[in-house]
Amino acid sequence: MVKFGRRLDSEARAAWAGRYIDYRTLKRLLYEAKEDEALAGAFLSTLREEIAKANDFYTSTERALKEKLDAIEGDIRNDVEDAVALRRAKKALLRDIYPELSELREFVVLNYTAVVKAVKKFNKNCNKSENAVSILSESPMFYSLGLAKLVTRTEMLAVHVAPKKSKMLEDSICPVCEEVLSNPVELRDANTGSASSASTRPLLRPRRSSRRPQ
Repeated sequence: MVKFGRRLDSEARAAWAGRYIDYRTLKRLLYEAKEDEALAGAFLSTLREEIAKANDFYTSTERALKEKLDAIEGDIRNDVEDAVALRRAKKALLRDIYPELSELREFVVLNYTAVVKAVKKFNKNCNKSENAVSILSESPMFYSLGLAKLVTRTEMLAVHVAPKKSKMLEDSICPVCEEVLSNPVELRDANTGSASSASTRPLLRPRRSSRRPQ
């Protein structure tokens, strides 16, 4: 089995070197804490500093991706009938947005794993009981839905600009919050069943009561 330190080195994006949690430094500190219990605090403080460093980079990268996606979506709205513009938008989604989202998702996974493994080794070697999940929950990078929303928006826009799609972009936008719908539902005319009057809107289903009738 490949050691995680080597895996991190091989899978980390070269352009983001120095942005990942420094797993090797954490390992060195925990083994020093094993020899001198007074150094346990140094491991925990460094761990949180490394998490903060990775989270700052994640936040700024996610923000930049959102701005790029907003710009592409604006172009699509403005040139919805322009086939050339739609092809250009599709190219931007596939060339710029998709790869970056994939890399950012892997960034989160690698850093998450680094924290879990480092804390596990620290507890084992230093006879501690630190909670990795609790430490992870302090950082928005590990619980934010922002990345998932960007992935959903990108997928919906990519579907829209596909050559054989004639549906207007507005049909995939919530009329209330103006977010791209992740699971749009097509509503048909109840009498005729015709698709001509179909519209895409969020579907709210009444919650069934769990009470039994008396």
